[in-house]
Amino acid sequence: MSAAASAQSLRIGRSVPHILRGFECDRTGHLPGALDAPPSCTMRIRSSLLTAILATSAACAASRANGTHPEDMTATEHLEQAREASLRASTGSRPGPYYASPYSAPRYWSHWYPWYYYWDPSLEYAALADAHRAAAEELQIRFDSACALVPRGAEASSPLADYATGSAPLDTGVVIHLAPEAGPPDVVLAGLRCHRAWLVLEPRDGTDDEPLLLDGVVLVAHASDAGTEVMITVADEQAVLELQRRAAALLERARGR
Repeated sequence: MSAAASAQSLRIGRSVPHILRGFECDRTGHLPGALDAPPSCTMRIRSSLLTAILATSAACAASRANGTHPEDMTATEHLEQAREASLRASTGSRPGPYYASPYSAPRYWSHWYPWYYYWDPSLEYAALADAHRAAAEELQIRFDSACALVPRGAEASSPLADYATGSAPLDTGVVIHLAPEAGPPDVVLAGLRCHRAWLVLEPRDGTDDEPLLLDGVVLVAHASDAGTEVMITVADEQAVLELQRRAAALLERARGR
């Protein structure tokens, strides 16, 4: 929502906010926000505007909430967080009402009338649940797309772990040498994309040493005389050593098979 639209939706008075247009008052001929609007109309106007503000604020807060990005956790964990948030939204209690004294009302009100509103935290929990569900759905879509052309059942296998024969460090990462049985570079990269998408569907054992799950990695595969080489690099200098450690652990597991 732009700043202009936000400011417009908060105006109350002679100018009628777009969100309140078409709102009918109790007394015929009175528009929302009119200076002589009856008390019941004034209360309903404020209630409608407040509900819209709370809903918008809750959605924005949830979109910025920590942990709702697809890469923050697996799809299964996102769904579990969504379930917990939905439970809180359905069972949460509201705080006490806020009471506006008649003496704090604008002078142009024709009737002094106290009004109440509630801040409902269930709106935030509901928005948080929606954000987690959307993240889980995004991970599932990525998996379906990445594995569309990969044979069924092959998503659990990593070409790096299955065909690694050696590695060499780089300034920004590592090169892993694969046996000819791994296939050409395009097949290798397709298998790696599918395998990574499979890894983040649910928690897996041994992922702490998985190079593909390090944030910001870039993979480039090319053919060599001995098979296929996969160059894995990362822009963050502080993550290079961690990437090399994971590659060494992967190679050790491959040799132990």
